[in-house]
Amino acid sequence: MQSKILRDMARGKSLQAVYAAIAHLRQEGEQLTVASVARAAGVGRSTLYQDNDDWNAVMAVIDGGDIPPAVVVNMPSVFRRREPSRIKWLSDRIGALEKELEETINFADATYQRLVDQLQYYFAISHETPSRRDEVRKQRIELTATYEEIGRLKQEVRRLTDEGGRSNVIGAKGRKRHISIPPEMSVAKAMDHFLTELHRHIPDKAVGKAFTSITFVCGLPLSGKSTWIDRQAAPGPGTSLFIEGTLHTEELRTVLLAQVKRLCEAEVRCAWLLTGADECLRRAMPSNVAAGPTEELIRAIHAGTERVSVMESFDSLVGVR
Repeated sequence: MQSKILRDMARGKSLQAVYAAIAHLRQEGEQLTVASVARAAGVGRSTLYQDNDDWNAVMAVIDGGDIPPAVVVNMPSVFRRREPSRIKWLSDRIGALEKELEETINFADATYQRLVDQLQYYFAISHETPSRRDEVRKQRIELTATYEEIGRLKQEVRRLTDEGGRSNVIGAKGRKRHISIPPEMSVAKAMDHFLTELHRHIPDKAVGKAFTSITFVCGLPLSGKSTWIDRQAAPGPGTSLFIEGTLHTEELRTVLLAQVKRLCEAEVRCAWLLTGADECLRRAMPSNVAAGPTEELIRAIHAGTERVSVMESFDSLVGVR
């Protein structure tokens, strides 16, 4: 009798560990297999293949079923400790990318100056044909003109920024800028792509002052985000930036929002496309779209979606039907 009680207690602990492992793997977006669940739970695969009602229920969950309502899953601390490491990884990744971008800009400036110096040197020592000297002179003129044009554009940005704050001056026509994050990208690639595009549009805080409106446009793939952006008029002088993507987790939105607010002081709002999963799946059918997000991708994003809330740091929220 005592040995049976001990066996039942051991089986209960094993079941709890297995269900906790399943919940953790689903939270991480990992594929459920007998091998992955057994490894995460610290049990043998033969344990999961036992022929009784409890373990048959476990196999049904691994095959895609829901965890039975009667099962209370207590996530062990070993699983809970892994989540902050992901945020730390994202922060470290951002720091590394910013450093890499700064080094790239410095390298570009040094390369430009070295090219100008080389052209001047070759022009000075050149004893070739007149056509060769004319070619070198033309390249030098073009490079100088390009450099002057960059300076002129920077002055224009400062001028428009100053005039935008004076009520007696008619502001320049508003302009729109667009960053699109493909839904099939992993978190790391999405961050890399976003930071590259953000620094292309807003390389520093001086340029960031020209942006008067930032809008995060979120929703499922094929929910109509691009169409909605095309219909939006720039809200007055300055430049408006639209950041389009599924952006379906609070963590990703928080990291991206922090980077935007670090570079500009414009109002940042979030527009959420409310188009349902059924309609997006219908649009994804081969007869409706030649190539685009798959039904599997749409279902996965829909399952992992965390709706934006007033607790996030957006200045305003807009629901779009």
